[in-house]
Amino acid sequence: MTNKDKAIGYMKDLGIFDDAIKAFETDDIVFFSINGFIYSLTPQMRQTISEIENKLHSDAVIWHVIHGKYKMCDGSELNMDTYLLATSECADALDKCENEGYYAFAFVNNIDAPQDSEFGDVVIAERFGGLYRVY
Repeated sequence: MTNKDKAIGYMKDLGIFDDAIKAFETDDIVFFSINGFIYSLTPQMRQTISEIENKLHSDAVIWHVIHGKYKMCDGSELNMDTYLLATSECADALDKCENEGYYAFAFVNNIDAPQDSEFGDVVIAERFGGLYRVY
């Protein structure tokens, strides 16, 4: 199974809007979500996808991006883009989280504090045909 096949399976399991899945499957078009609503990528997001995939030596396939604004304990807000990845180390299916959503491997780009950007697992869920980050 290729990483792209894994990504398509993830998208189907999550219930992402069919047209977004078809666009990814046939034309490698990636979309991003804000609170579940789907949009076309920004030029900066496209550039970041290229950088991440090159850094991982073409092993990774980015299949969706989630943009969010997160309120911190001190009351400040941080803007983050979560780039969802499928790699050879990822399982063929996403693991269900106990409470809600699914675990997914991602690169979290902290827009307001780039030094805090990192790879890791996040919990995501479907909403309105797109995705949102639970935590």
